[in-house]
Amino acid sequence: MVMPRFQDLKLECWEDSGKLGFHPPFICLRGDSSAADVLLAATDELVASGVCSHLILTVRHHSRPKPIFKIRITFLPESEDLAQMSITRNENEASFEFTERGLIEFRRVLEVWRDGGEDFATHPEGSRKASRAKRNDHMRAKDLASGELWFWRSMSP
Repeated sequence: MVMPRFQDLKLECWEDSGKLGFHPPFICLRGDSSAADVLLAATDELVASGVCSHLILTVRHHSRPKPIFKIRITFLPESEDLAQMSITRNENEASFEFTERGLIEFRRVLEVWRDGGEDFATHPEGSRKASRAKRNDHMRAKDLASGELWFWRSMSP
């Protein structure tokens, strides 16, 4: 669903080419507390719409390498493929898929970001080793294939 309040956001989104973490793609968000508030409002909208809902957010154009201008956020039920979250990229679109457990974690990190935290990431929690993932059942195929979502503060006042 496309909603006007989630379009042309004062937010930069890109894929970092470097080695920020351990599990690419490394999707980065840069913005101030108002950007975090908009993303929190988007999660509220998803919860209100229920499982299997999605929102499409667009961000202002910027000149970073590997830019992303569209973010699709989806709220899904836990399944054989997804236990927590999946962070992926396809061309200039990022896709954030969350189960209830993943959406709770996403909201938690958005609140940290809104309150001044930066230079940190979220990703599915658990071992990426397939044998351990099967034993503890915390991660499924999409969780295992997920990248990381990094948060940065805006440099401007």
